[in-house]
Amino acid sequence: MTGMTIIKAIQINDSALIASNVAEDDYPAFVIDRVPPYILKERVIVVAANVHKVFESLQDANSGHDPMLDNQKSPVWWLEVSATNRWKMLDEYISSQTENVGTIEVELYAEPVIGALSIQNMEASTLHLTMTAPVDGIVFEDTVDLVSDSGIDDYYEYWFSPVQRLTTYNFLELPLYSESSIKIELENGSGLVKCGAVVLGLPQDIGMTLYGLELSRTDYSSVATDDFGNTGVTKRGNTRNIAMTVRINNDELASVDKLLSEYLSVPAVYVGTDIYQEATTLYGIYQDYSITVQYVSESLVNIRLRGFI
Repeated sequence: MTGMTIIKAIQINDSALIASNVAEDDYPAFVIDRVPPYILKERVIVVAANVHKVFESLQDANSGHDPMLDNQKSPVWWLEVSATNRWKMLDEYISSQTENVGTIEVELYAEPVIGALSIQNMEASTLHLTMTAPVDGIVFEDTVDLVSDSGIDDYYEYWFSPVQRLTTYNFLELPLYSESSIKIELENGSGLVKCGAVVLGLPQDIGMTLYGLELSRTDYSSVATDDFGNTGVTKRGNTRNIAMTVRINNDELASVDKLLSEYLSVPAVYVGTDIYQEATTLYGIYQDYSITVQYVSESLVNIRLRGFI
């Protein structure tokens, strides 16, 4: 198989979001002394400098209590629900999706040098990407048909199988520019377009991924059975996990060890191999890694990754 790539995510804040066609009007804006007071389960949005959040009232007669000052580990008045719809695709959660009818158009400013872009948990028919540099103008442009041919082995399946679409797509060889503008356009005709995560960063190749790569999921749903034997499931999120072995040259031992140590508890996109990009792309952190000096000139790096919900 081909090499493993890591994309360290750069922070996307107010100054990085140039434009978006997704309105930020999920709920009314929070008012500190609103009359009448907020009631139980009423929702508001708080929009300020680098703050774009949805909160839900935990009590009736809720007035004079700032959601941003409530302790979110044990909230009393306000529960933080999510990012606003516009910003869900730019938070650290994969399952929370920005939604818009017809198109999602977002333009981002990347001050540091970037060379890769990963878009995950999409529901769209086409993806169009344009990268513009300050002096050179448009330096990259591509349109991707998101119809997937995974599992299509003959003409019968081609014509009669349900249409499946790619939900993850990576651009791993963007031109290396700083202070660039990245315009992302997702289209789905007149239907609903969704996007779970957009990650920009500088790609770093680690080594050659070996066969034997393992894909798994951890489900956080709970199953409870009462005294009468009735069983119910409380549906919760699940995370993707990947375990892989990467072969590196022994003269890279120190640099790879140092690089991986810098990613401890740091969100990043991991692409196991170019061949199976959608299946082996994960946005999360690695649980652990170990390096075995297996041969005279080569070593094996064993990595276990855990994705975000």
